[in-house]
Amino acid sequence: MGSNINTSLSDNYFYDELIYAAYAQLEREWTKWSFTGGLRLEQTDVVGDSESLGLVNSQNYLGFFPNVSINHSLNDSNDLSLSYKRSIERPRYGDLNPFNNFINDNNIESGNPPNLQPAFTNKVTLGWTHDYELFVDAYYIYTKGILDNLPFQNNNTNVLTTQSANLNYEFQYSIDATLIKYPTEKWTSLTSVSAFYMENEFKALQSVNENQRLNTTGFFIQTQNLFELSKDGTLNMLVEADYITSILFGSYNYENMLSSSIGFSKRLWNDRAIITAKYSDIFLSQNQPFVSRYANQDNRVLTIPETQLFTIGFTYKFGNFRLDNREPEASEELERTGKKTKGL
Repeated sequence: MGSNINTSLSDNYFYDELIYAAYAQLEREWTKWSFTGGLRLEQTDVVGDSESLGLVNSQNYLGFFPNVSINHSLNDSNDLSLSYKRSIERPRYGDLNPFNNFINDNNIESGNPPNLQPAFTNKVTLGWTHDYELFVDAYYIYTKGILDNLPFQNNNTNVLTTQSANLNYEFQYSIDATLIKYPTEKWTSLTSVSAFYMENEFKALQSVNENQRLNTTGFFIQTQNLFELSKDGTLNMLVEADYITSILFGSYNYENMLSSSIGFSKRLWNDRAIITAKYSDIFLSQNQPFVSRYANQDNRVLTIPETQLFTIGFTYKFGNFRLDNREPEASEELERTGKKTKGL
């Protein structure tokens, strides 16, 4: 059966990216001091060609990315560190494609090839480590042109359009602390807390055509507790929970998200097999709405994926099962396609 192609809703998009990079690194150690300094140079050449729009997007830029860290040992129990890092985030390939993705008749997502630029981040961190049990970091992070998705509601047509965009900036002050404790021989506890202030600014081109500034103060806590339930250590229970009060994603504010899980694992036959069982999102509180509210914009998005799950797994290792088979880390290019697998 033949079908007609609607050329107004179709496109051929060709994308080519070349990155040339050079690295240099220096390391020195003294009695109570250590220094690490590195520099990465990158030359990026990008060409994106949309046949339907007759639009060619070419970008050529050279970037310098230093990374410096100084560490000082105060005594046997306390270490201090100070670091600075500059990094880059390039637009994802899909964000450079102008093609419209129709979620439904009133919800459209699209790329933004003429205007998207890479984002550059500067981060300064002051760290303190105590007895390798308590880790505290205070940091300031500033991103110029941070990449995010901005929604715009048309109050006349009731159409919500979400487009990739560079925000003017985003910065964050934060203090993070992680504590690792062993209350008993059978109990390992890891707790992380964070208090932070976030602020961003973006141009609301499709509404009031002015800069909009948003901010929030947030708190995050995460706890993981591992219990050995058998004398031989083959039966374990892991209880996890994390909660965040408020955080910004572009013009969206996300609040009061609680995720929780409890899992069990049993190793069998000299660690050749393992049985696992896990119950996730115990309180059905992980899915919370994203809210965008400023000027003439007032919309919210609530996605409800299956988060409250009970899963059972069985793994059996054949052959020489004691070999260490490590999975390679995902490359930057794979991450930017949005196909990287994430575990929550």
